[in-house]
Amino acid sequence: MVLDTFSDIEARQELLKDRQGLIGFIPSILERADYRRRVKKATRFPFNYTATYKSSRGNRYKVIITPTDKKKGAANPLLSVFTSLDTKEGTYILRYDMRTEHVTIYTPHFFKRYRERFLKDEALSSEDVRDKFLLRNFNIFSNSKEPGETVGTCLDGYIFIRNKDKNTSVCVTYVSPDLLTDEQQGNRAALLQSIKEHEERLKI
Repeated sequence: MVLDTFSDIEARQELLKDRQGLIGFIPSILERADYRRRVKKATRFPFNYTATYKSSRGNRYKVIITPTDKKKGAANPLLSVFTSLDTKEGTYILRYDMRTEHVTIYTPHFFKRYRERFLKDEALSSEDVRDKFLLRNFNIFSNSKEPGETVGTCLDGYIFIRNKDKNTSVCVTYVSPDLLTDEQQGNRAALLQSIKEHEERLKI
């Protein structure tokens, strides 16, 4: 079970132990009548379909299925797998990429900044804030997987990332497009273009 005493690397290793169970669970989602009905009747893509999974090790996952078009939707959707880790600092979210086995960790501070800088709604629960980010920003684009600091983009803005190694990344904080500091202005055009291209790919 994922514990708050685990390091980032140990948390990733724990998730790897659930991989086979998740692989067996995902086809059952695609066969659900309500999912196939939603794909058939959808007039706009992409959309998100959410299911939950509890592994034999006691880890609970949220699985987000995202069909991108009607033709391929039911059989070949995008896939996002998340689990949470409650600590004294707050709730961390761990995203597990089933294809690459990469784990992305979102800190409590990250979601605090997302609330303040994008949602701007103190009435939302912490869980709602996390869900809104994850459902809107199921893809993150980063210019590097090498260990160290880097900047990534998502639909809603910029993410400052600390790569622990090639397989584990920590999303440290969120910055909206209007909050870049003066020394970051040189990257502004490139980052804004990256977001624009991301939106076009998703047909938002």
